[in-house]
Amino acid sequence: MKKCPNCNAMLDDEVIFCSNCGSRFPDMPDPSGKPPKGSSKKGLKWLFIVIPVIVLLAAAGVITVLVLKGSNKSAKL
Repeated sequence: MKKCPNCNAMLDDEVIFCSNCGSRFPDMPDPSGKPPKGSSKKGLKWLFIVIPVIVLLAAAGVITVLVLKGSNKSAKL
């Protein structure tokens, strides 16, 4: 048994919400299945690194193709 921190009602150990007052127990995970706040920031950091690298590689590829096409034209003359 555990005690509700809000109304002091005694409840079973596996409950997430108090059946007396409806408050959620702070040590229990959110039943909605959403990740806790702040956990997606780590993913955003990698996103801000990966996207510019991809853009730079694409730009380098385009520049390389343009330079090679230009050198092929001058070699034919």
